[in-house]
Amino acid sequence: MQAEHDRPRLGPGDHAEHAEQMPPPGCRLQRLEVYNWGTFDGSVWTFEVEGANALLTGDIGSGKSTLVDAVTTLLLPAHRISYNKAAGAETRERDLRSYVLGHYKSEHNEETGGTRPVGLRGPENYSVLLAVFAARTADGVTPELADSTPPSVTIAQVFRAREDGGQPERFFVTADADLAIAKHFVIEPGEGFRELKRNLREAGAQTFDGFPEYGRTFRRRLGIESDQVLELFHQTVSMKAVDNLNDFVRSHMLEPFDMSGRIRDLLEHFDDLTKAHDAVVRARHQLELLDPLVDHIDVYDALTADLDGLDRQREALPFFFAERTQDLVAALIASIDLLLAEMDGQIGEADTAIEGVREREQQLAIAIAQNGGDRLAAIDAGLARLPAERDQRRRSLDRYNELLAGVGIEGHDAVADLQQFAAVTAQIEQRRTDLESEAAGLDNQVVELRAQRKELESSAESVNTELKSLAGRQSNLPARSLALRDELSADLALDPDSLPFAGELLQVCIDAAAWEGAAERVLRGFATSLLVPNEHYAGVAEWINRRHLGIRFVYFRVPDRLGRPRSIDRTSAHSVLADLIEIKPGTSFEPWLRNELSNRADHVCVEETSEFARFERAITKQGQIKSRDRHEKDDRSRIDDRRSYVLGWTNEAKVDALIAEAQEIARQIEGLKEQLTAPAGRRGEVQGILTDLARLAERDRWEDLDWATVDAEITRLQAEQERIRSSSDALAALTTELEIAVEDRQRRERERDERKAARAVESDRRTRAGKRLETVKARLSDTAACEAARAVFHLVESSVPEQQRLALSDPEGIDAAHDATREAVDTARASHRDRRSQVAQRVVKAMRDFRLVYAQESAELDDAVESAPEYRVLRDRVATDDLPRFEDEFRRSLRENTINEIAGLSAQLQSQANTIRDRVARINTSLQTIDYNTDRYIRLVPEPTPNTEIRQFQDDLRACTSNITAGAGDDQYSEQRFVQVKALVDRFRGREGSTDQDRAWSRRVTDVRQWYVFSASERWRDSDEEHESYSDSSGKSGGQKEKLAYTILAASLAYQFKLDSDDAGRTFRFVVIDEAFGRGSDDSTRYALRLFDELGLQLLIVTPLQKIHVIEPYVSCVGLVQNPDGNGSLLQGVTIEEHLQGRARAGTPADDDG
Repeated sequence: MQAEHDRPRLGPGDHAEHAEQMPPPGCRLQRLEVYNWGTFDGSVWTFEVEGANALLTGDIGSGKSTLVDAVTTLLLPAHRISYNKAAGAETRERDLRSYVLGHYKSEHNEETGGTRPVGLRGPENYSVLLAVFAARTADGVTPELADSTPPSVTIAQVFRAREDGGQPERFFVTADADLAIAKHFVIEPGEGFRELKRNLREAGAQTFDGFPEYGRTFRRRLGIESDQVLELFHQTVSMKAVDNLNDFVRSHMLEPFDMSGRIRDLLEHFDDLTKAHDAVVRARHQLELLDPLVDHIDVYDALTADLDGLDRQREALPFFFAERTQDLVAALIASIDLLLAEMDGQIGEADTAIEGVREREQQLAIAIAQNGGDRLAAIDAGLARLPAERDQRRRSLDRYNELLAGVGIEGHDAVADLQQFAAVTAQIEQRRTDLESEAAGLDNQVVELRAQRKELESSAESVNTELKSLAGRQSNLPARSLALRDELSADLALDPDSLPFAGELLQVCIDAAAWEGAAERVLRGFATSLLVPNEHYAGVAEWINRRHLGIRFVYFRVPDRLGRPRSIDRTSAHSVLADLIEIKPGTSFEPWLRNELSNRADHVCVEETSEFARFERAITKQGQIKSRDRHEKDDRSRIDDRRSYVLGWTNEAKVDALIAEAQEIARQIEGLKEQLTAPAGRRGEVQGILTDLARLAERDRWEDLDWATVDAEITRLQAEQERIRSSSDALAALTTELEIAVEDRQRRERERDERKAARAVESDRRTRAGKRLETVKARLSDTAACEAARAVFHLVESSVPEQQRLALSDPEGIDAAHDATREAVDTARASHRDRRSQVAQRVVKAMRDFRLVYAQESAELDDAVESAPEYRVLRDRVATDDLPRFEDEFRRSLRENTINEIAGLSAQLQSQANTIRDRVARINTSLQTIDYNTDRYIRLVPEPTPNTEIRQFQDDLRACTSNITAGAGDDQYSEQRFVQVKALVDRFRGREGSTDQDRAWSRRVTDVRQWYVFSASERWRDSDEEHESYSDSSGKSGGQKEKLAYTILAASLAYQFKLDSDDAGRTFRFVVIDEAFGRGSDDSTRYALRLFDELGLQLLIVTPLQKIHVIEPYVSCVGLVQNPDGNGSLLQGVTIEEHLQGRARAGTPADDDG
């Protein structure tokens, strides 16, 4: 909304007269208007120059630079403007917002202690900048309207400050007509920017929301062909001496070349090349992994083949040795048959001789019998039998008495006759009955003690289990309940701490420890209940419902919101149990628990039961609970037994109680072990005696033990034998002859039996050999298998150990040779299997290593030896297909794309270098028309830069593009060339950790202007010899520096503004020089003004009045700027004549600062 008082008004400068003269050709400034800009407030302030040179002057701080900044704002984008730069102000002192709001001073801020700016306007006002340009030919004729340069062009910008303190809102205007702020930029009450834009478009203007399109439009209208024109325009505003000739020439005389597109194309092509190179590297790396793998596979296959051969040998062994054994055993059987026939004859002869001797024995026996020999024979038979019977009975009696001595039969340690034996036999049964009764008592005692020990050991195990459970937690709750909660939490992905048991959050206060047991009695059931927040209720309820828990389990749904808690009567002097219970700090369940305690633990704590009558609910320390008329006391465990406590968020007391209990149980177990020692030992003794009694009872006849009677019979028979023999000599002779015959027969029988034994051995050999022959024949009956085995018999024979080779001809040793050969083959097979297993491990590891790196290529493969053929195929494909193809693609991409792109970049840079030399030549043409000194002119001399980075970059470019066709198919060449290109590309892209340095390098080496250093050569016109060379402006006097600066600037302007164009009427000619002339010498200022005049440039000179006597011949009008009160600038435009007349009337010298 535009206030009425803020409507644009005409300022005093609108009616100023100025000198009448024909302006030079070109596009020139006609008028500058500002409205609400800086300290130019409230009115439209106009400076009419009508295409001529003009002077803008005034005191320091009057507002001259404010008008200069208005011009730069109209012509330059915001990011290129440094406000009040010529006046030396800091950037932060002035910005677009300060100009729009009209900041003119700062004041102290009481709130912040700092300062704040004070402005002439607020966000409700708006500001306008406007400039009118017109194009004229040399004869003053306006160019044709059909041309792109119209006769008058207006450019303007409209601003409005934002309420939020950001940069002002603005839009841009161009028009092919002469517009004025007071006529065309009025915002009526109730209107805004939208209506103003509409009005301007209706007046034929174009409006823009951004500078780029606005800038392109006015540059086309004003004959500005490049951004460098305005860049040079901006530099001249604040130009001082040329401190560095190179920087000035590069910045103002040579246009920059945008290489970003070419570099971007290079990077894109190099990305493709990198992909191709990566594919080559990838394939080569795959071969590095696959070649050793295939080598391992070859070794594995060779070992497998060897192992197959050994397996065939192993299978052929039985057939090889069966054939050898068959031949040897057949020969053996034949020899044994001959030997058996010979031995049968010898045995037959022996039997005949023995039979003759036996007939002689019979004859002698008859003769002896006829001479009393029958009784002697009977006596001899008795004496041959009775000694052994006597000795057996004596040993039995000794063992009987040995057992009898240890069974404890009173009065009988041994027996010697039938009477004693009968007495002992009668007592054995009674003794056994007594001992069996004692054994039963001992068994009962041992069983009872062992049962007690087992019960204690079970208790100890339970206590230890509970202690182990408690060691990993703080809760006193039973381990089964905690395990159930852990399972529930894991299945529902919940934190177990989010589902506490009530007992984990409740604890008896330390100063109420005497009531701890009573609290446990009241709250035990509640303490073992799980608390489930409302958010988890549905999941917990469903989980519990689906399972058989195996225990009684209670849980409470804890709501998000609680009703008012029940109040507890605390009027008595006694404590209430709820007040003795502490809730764990920090728990979110505290309000709900407090509410529950008010309902569950509102018992009054009393010392005696006599006080029960006074209270509805009460409890004693002994644990008797009263709830109205119901009374309860649960003494299944002691009230002070902490082992069963469940309250508390720490279990230290419970652990101490359990440790004490474990120690007591251990002591009791040791006592029972000592008690078991005596009855167990006695039980063993009793069992031993019972065993001995059973053995004694087996001897129930005295005749089995009576050896003395047999001994007496032997003595009697010996006496009778002696008596008979001594009574007959013939009997003695016959007896001697019979003994000789018997000895002869027995000798012959022994010899025959030896022959029979030897024959049996040979017969057994024959039988075994026959069976052996049948066995090998049966093995060899498998004709097909035997024929297959014969194919490797030569290998089997070579596998027979050297020390066993002779055994191949021995039927008895051939089995050992078979075993040794089998062992040798098995050893070789085992060795091959071990080696193959080791190689298989290497194969599998190599496969695994490959798959870890190249998972996609090996997705269908396994880490198994069985996949070896697939890996061999993969290796062959990579070696014969992938790698050659990738290498071809890489070389082609390198040669056809990247190297060509590098060559194109190099060519473009070289083309730019040629362009720079051409432009310097054109600038030198302009410089040659200007007399720097009498009969001398300036020539710019470009020389290659000595900068090592640029020179290295140029060398790198040549290295990348030299000999492109040579070695194109060589892998080493391609790799080397790739590395060279990559080094350049990495710097263009920016290396990690050096991005900023590489960006600066990239800008530097691709800015061809930096490829040259420039010096100025002052030369004689007649001989073109050099008079003096200037590498930069250092070492020269102030006047010389200024003169060189103006000369180079003039040549630069002539070049950039295209002053030598055939169509001079359409070239931009406007230049602002802000205070530069005020700092130079009169001679240099006069030289510059004459030089700019000769070039046909329109100057707006901004300076104090001290140079008026020098500037006066070159300007047509003067803009006088004043700010008498510091808060409002004034602008008055007069002709130079009017200005000089006014100063003359005032008596002020022309060079006075007043």
